[in-house]
Amino acid sequence: MADPKYLKITWNAFHEDAKVLAKKIDVSKYDKIYAISRGGLAPACILSYELNIRDVDSIEVVGYDAQTQQKEIRLLKDICDDGERAIVVDDLVDSGRTIEFLRKKMPKALFVTVYAKPKRKELVDVYAIDLPVDEWVMFPWENDVHPDEKFIKVRDVK
Repeated sequence: MADPKYLKITWNAFHEDAKVLAKKIDVSKYDKIYAISRGGLAPACILSYELNIRDVDSIEVVGYDAQTQQKEIRLLKDICDDGERAIVVDDLVDSGRTIEFLRKKMPKALFVTVYAKPKRKELVDVYAIDLPVDEWVMFPWENDVHPDEKFIKVRDVK
């Protein structure tokens, strides 16, 4: 089995990419942001400032354990909103399982991600940046989680 490839994204790159996402959203249609916990928390904060939306909440779901995909997505807190006038944000659409799961619960929401992998990017309404399909993404808040890993690429803003 080949060694996994990693794409390490810096805070600077992530912040700039989240701002690109914000520019693609028509803020006049939305007044609430839901962050998909945990990956969507950082982009939700940036979108909150960029779009001047102060009503921010989280949706607690579990679909991964470290780098292992779980069989089922678990909702840790009930959702009592169909998503009207709401933006649901995550860091990345990869397998698309979380987005598919939440769309059924919040059919009126705008689903956005900062990054999208090619196979499932059609599941989100708006995203900022395309990513290679074969690399595991290491976000800035994860960079110390696996300190022994060798990263093959660092994405940063010049």
